[in-house]
Amino acid sequence: MTSAFLCADIGTSSLKAALIDMSGSVRAYSRQYFGGICHAGVLPHVSVSLWCDSFVRAVHALLHECCCEVLGICISGNGPTLVSDDGTLLLWNEPVPAYVPSAVGRSLFIPRLLFFRTVYHASWNNSRYIYSGPEYLMYWLTGTALTILPESRYREAYWTELSLAENEIEADKLPPFAAPGELAGYVRQEQAELLGLAERTPVYCGAPDFITALVGTDTLAPGRLCDRAGSSEGLNLCTREPVHESGIRTLPSVLPELYNASVLSMDSGSRFSEYKKRTAPQLSYAALIDRLIQEGSGEGFALMADIAGGVRRGVELLREIAHQQGAGDVQSMCITGGQAKNSAWVQFKSSAAGIAIIVPECPDSELVGDAVFAGLGRGEFSSIAEGAQALFHAAQVYEPEHTVE
Repeated sequence: MTSAFLCADIGTSSLKAALIDMSGSVRAYSRQYFGGICHAGVLPHVSVSLWCDSFVRAVHALLHECCCEVLGICISGNGPTLVSDDGTLLLWNEPVPAYVPSAVGRSLFIPRLLFFRTVYHASWNNSRYIYSGPEYLMYWLTGTALTILPESRYREAYWTELSLAENEIEADKLPPFAAPGELAGYVRQEQAELLGLAERTPVYCGAPDFITALVGTDTLAPGRLCDRAGSSEGLNLCTREPVHESGIRTLPSVLPELYNASVLSMDSGSRFSEYKKRTAPQLSYAALIDRLIQEGSGEGFALMADIAGGVRRGVELLREIAHQQGAGDVQSMCITGGQAKNSAWVQFKSSAAGIAIIVPECPDSELVGDAVFAGLGRGEFSSIAEGAQALFHAAQVYEPEHTVE
């Protein structure tokens, strides 16, 4: 019987899951959409049960497609999304109302915690814990409450005792920290029966989705570049030193002593999605992009060129940073997300940005990153870097063909 890790990633509008074996091959894949959960700015009182239900459907679909032994489960997700004990869900992208108190400090989570406490006051007061996104689903599976800290240097970006005190947030409202790859617990009997899994299937800590994507594309050495896109887009360069430049967001790498420098576009994917809904809702993304490229002009083509131009400028900036830090000339970047499944768009972007683009065998690289962390927890790999090298595989490389103006 085949053995594989059950990997899941909670996105803004859907949950993706896969069974990934020890060679990095996807044995089964499922995507479950959440329906009306994504309404930025509307503040819907939605329940995290949508996540749980989607996870159950995904697992049933995976096990129906591939009968295998599940070696362990690992879950990643977007952040800073928050969930209370009663299942109230606050997505990472909900705009903060003006009446929410401003946060003190540099934490990414504390502004959301203040948002949650202010807007969902009853849920806050009645909850033992407030969870980060994927950690709630891990709690639902195992009964273990924790918060995944990607690496020790992330404490300031999450919270410290001092930053919580400065913002008058109770420290005991937040689960203790755990590291990626740690054993979170075992699937409880009730959940195992619901999912069709063996009792005491181990659940391992993952990481935030952008980190699992970088692990899943092996963007873990200085000079490695990854383009991760969905509703927003981030160009991510692994660096030896932190970068302090305008337009760059620097965070620690999941590997000690390395960093990640990002050029972010918060709306590139959503802009194109809105254009599609408005002008060609009946077409697939692939068909629409093919048509726009053939036309070579007009609003849609101009939008594509503008998005790709932003990528070109980001690549140029990050290439210069890599050169300054002695990482050499960046000749290629890996691409991940839904965009990686559209060959015409990848070729267009490669030509526009003037860089070779590597498409991985598994375009949903967060899932491969989850498999790396599960393998690390199980003892299959001695390090995250070893696991990433073992499970990442390139499927195709696109070279620039011409200049896109």
